[in-house]
Amino acid sequence: MRDRCKVIQIPPLTPKDLTTVAEAEVRKRHLEPELITALTRACARGQIKSLRKLHKALDAAEATLRRPSLH
Repeated sequence: MRDRCKVIQIPPLTPKDLTTVAEAEVRKRHLEPELITALTRACARGQIKSLRKLHKALDAAEATLRRPSLH
């Protein structure tokens, strides 16, 4: 398989890279801007190390925003 496909090595994302993606996604999804600070801290602490985890956190925040509030 490798002789037919070109293997591309991609370095792991840095916390700064993840923060940049988080900022763009928060704006695109029209989420609260304060979420950027929380996501930046989580990336810096190593709690979010991949795009998959970042998107899961963003999906959870979006679901919370869309959930109807109870009285």
